[in-house]
Amino acid sequence: MRYLLFWLLMPLSHGALAQSCTLAATPLMFGTVAGVAGQVHSSTASVTVTCEAGASAATVSYSLYLDDDGGLSHDLRNGSGTAQYQLYTAAGQQPVLGSQAFASDSYTLAAHASISRTYTLYARMQPGRDGAPGVYQAMSAIRLVY
Repeated sequence: MRYLLFWLLMPLSHGALAQSCTLAATPLMFGTVAGVAGQVHSSTASVTVTCEAGASAATVSYSLYLDDDGGLSHDLRNGSGTAQYQLYTAAGQQPVLGSQAFASDSYTLAAHASISRTYTLYARMQPGRDGAPGVYQAMSAIRLVY
């Protein structure tokens, strides 16, 4: 089975602020997964936030959220079949909830300065999958609020 997850990027736009921020993410891909009982499959994706100050210095504060229903498990779909996975902010930690920020930061930028911060999301598919062979996909949005 092939499992793919693509991030849909959704930065929120604010009128005329002294700074601007953008979001970029790599796809989260589990690749080909053999149906071996008891085997956990893992993957990672990177989320990069780049903020830039305007003509004057600016204090930048932002939070990143998963734009989903707030559940612990997420579904990959293939027609009528599903496969579940969970997202984490550190390997082996508590799952990311869509209703809570998975990353937040705040800093001061000099005029016309920019800074990028990269965050890693860890994904894990638990053993015991029983989905039919095929390509499974999901689209998730990451929301940048600043």
